[in-house]
Amino acid sequence: MRIGIDIRYALHTRRGIGTYILNLIDNLASIDQTNQYFLYTDVDDDEGIIPRQDNFKVIKISLNKHSSNQQNLDRTKSKLFAVWEQILLPLQASIDKLDILHCPGNTAPLYLSASIQLVLTVHDVMFALPSTVLPKPKSLYSSLFNKYCTWILPQIVRRSSATITVSDYSMKDILDYTKVDRQKLHVIYPGIDPSFKKIDDRTITDFRNRFGIDNKFILAFGAPDPRKNTITVLNSFLEFCKTNDDRLLVISGVSDAYKNTIVKHISSSNFRNRIIILPFVSEQDLVLLYNAADLVLYPSLYEGCGFPVLESMACGTPVIASNVTSIPEVAGDAAILVDPLNINQIANSLTKLSVDQNLQQTLIDKGNLQASKFSWWRTAQENFNIYNSLNICKNTNDRT
Repeated sequence: MRIGIDIRYALHTRRGIGTYILNLIDNLASIDQTNQYFLYTDVDDDEGIIPRQDNFKVIKISLNKHSSNQQNLDRTKSKLFAVWEQILLPLQASIDKLDILHCPGNTAPLYLSASIQLVLTVHDVMFALPSTVLPKPKSLYSSLFNKYCTWILPQIVRRSSATITVSDYSMKDILDYTKVDRQKLHVIYPGIDPSFKKIDDRTITDFRNRFGIDNKFILAFGAPDPRKNTITVLNSFLEFCKTNDDRLLVISGVSDAYKNTIVKHISSSNFRNRIIILPFVSEQDLVLLYNAADLVLYPSLYEGCGFPVLESMACGTPVIASNVTSIPEVAGDAAILVDPLNINQIANSLTKLSVDQNLQQTLIDKGNLQASKFSWWRTAQENFNIYNSLNICKNTNDRT
């Protein structure tokens, strides 16, 4: 087979989809040394992170390959996004005589050569959420991109030979949004990076000293994005503090602009000094945060697949999380699930988990087992199985 994969997000400012793509191609490289892979990007692999082996070829596609300004662009906001995806990518796919083109970043070309089968990965339909859950776009580019996704997704899902998504909940959302044939949809769960694991106490102590965290703490994540539910996290913790004397709240991932909002919100509380606000941290420090935390609070209002829940479990930290969208599916019976808008229920759950050591250990044990079910090798193998099944079907149809 000749398989093309759009890997742009893996080389851009990496977030969830970029991490997904990078892990997918890394593990495909270990699984398959036979079929030919064409990895399409619009920027150079400056980090040297793309697999280098005989059956993997990186192809940079751009309107002007010698543009001195390309590296200075915000790589996730190229004004030529649609031109690259709708014209240049399908043209290159035809030149390379692909059997399959896999677009794992929610969008794909509308038109491909009839001989090329499209595999699409749709992580969620977050762009279609109401403003009560997803904030309004902050830029013209973001607004146009949301409109682009809204318009194109139903068409490319119908055009695809197979559409992959990351949870049963996301599959239901896609079915509701696109009205596509259920037989085209496949749920393949993402994996957890092996770096998310239990680490030794000495390393955790060094980390606490570096960040000035000298007490037990609850870890949460903050953002102005309404679905992250940060204000409810704060209010629930302040309620919890009324009957609990010493535990801290550490909120990570807070931008400088949003930090002011948090500080203002807690300014009149007697417990404001028990809240520590951290910016975005490296993945290495995130592993340390998970390990150092006494428990993780994740009352998100919407998740296509809740990575922080699984990452916490993999690091041996018990979790309180939302009982909505994909989170119950991913967490199984290994977390305390709460109504993400019920402050008293969240506060009571924090109190219960903080004092009940047997419950803590039960969730830690169940969490380790649950997290072990999610591996990138399995994700890649199941993607490869889809490629293979499509190729078998195509060859069978060609002979009839």
